[in-house]
Amino acid sequence: MYVSFHFRCWLPDLANDTYEVQGQWHAVKINQSIPWETDKDDSLIYSDCELYVTNDKTFYNNASVPENVTKEECHSWVYDQSTFKNTFITKVHSKKLNPSLH
Repeated sequence: MYVSFHFRCWLPDLANDTYEVQGQWHAVKINQSIPWETDKDDSLIYSDCELYVTNDKTFYNNASVPENVTKEECHSWVYDQSTFKNTFITKVHSKKLNPSLH
């Protein structure tokens, strides 16, 4: 049985980042940091592979999305825990990110 779960890039400058949106400020920060992509069902989702490269001169449109910026690969992720609190993947990734927790 194959079970799929949602995840996206972790926001590097937010230590307590979660997949679940923590409020309007968090939604804006996610839009400013993570590109949208389409999944296999043509639904819009946040990228699980890339982050925007921004700086203090970056221009953001009305949806808080940066314009004319490059992207870089992300190396850490946050996971949707609404269905599964932990999976093998989330445990392996969290151990790699912070070995002192395990």
